[in-house]
Amino acid sequence: AGVLVFAEGVGEEPELAWRIEPDGDDVSFRQNPYRDGDEFLGGMTIIDVPTLDEAKMWAARVAVACGWTQELRSFKG
Repeated sequence: AGVLVFAEGVGEEPELAWRIEPDGDDVSFRQNPYRDGDEFLGGMTIIDVPTLDEAKMWAARVAVACGWTQELRSFKG
């Protein structure tokens, strides 16, 4: 349909993730997932559509296709 920009999975070892936290002009690096708990980012899909309704429709299709809950966000721009 010409809306896909990018899709890719990420490593499934959340304990290997890095958390980078700004603190004023300093930054700390910690090796552990950003979120505590058993949820983690499994991948992302970027689509280019003009409306929220279309984005929701495509997010629903991705959710059904991969069998995982999806989180829908827009890019600031």
